[in-house]
Parts: sequence; structure tokens; C-alpha cells
Amino acid sequence: MVSLFKMKKNDEFPFAYARRISPSEVIAAEQAIQEQFGINYTRRGRPVKSGTEKYQSVSIRLHPQVITWAYLW
Repeated sequence: MVSLFKMKKNDEFPFAYARRISPSEVIAAEQAIQEQFGINYTRRGRPVKSGTEKYQSVSIRLHPQVITWAYLW
């Protein structure tokens, strides 16, 4: 299938005036596509972690001489 909307030259689109679409516009477009065509969008990328999964407690054992050196330095 050949795309009819293929741009032949870069100067056909005003890239200087282009902007990013907002998250609300993305959601509205996804809902419109889902209603019209029945296509369900799945979010790509890593799933969002909960607050407890983000941080892990870490303990480091240091030699006492290292601690005294860091304290005196």
C-alpha cells in the first residue's frame, strides 16, 4: 500500500510553526480512534512503579579507618 500523504520535500510542512501536542490531545485522539475504528491502544514503555518499588534501602559497610578518615577530612 502506497501512502498518499508522503511529503516529497521538507519545505512542504511549516516546521517552524509546529508544536508538540498536549497529553489531553493525545487522550482525545486515542478515544476518537477507539470509538470510530475499535482499535485499543496499549501504552508502551516501562510500567509506572509504585512509591514503595521506586526506592530500595541500601546499606554499605565501611572499614572503621575509612570512617575516621572521612570524618577528619
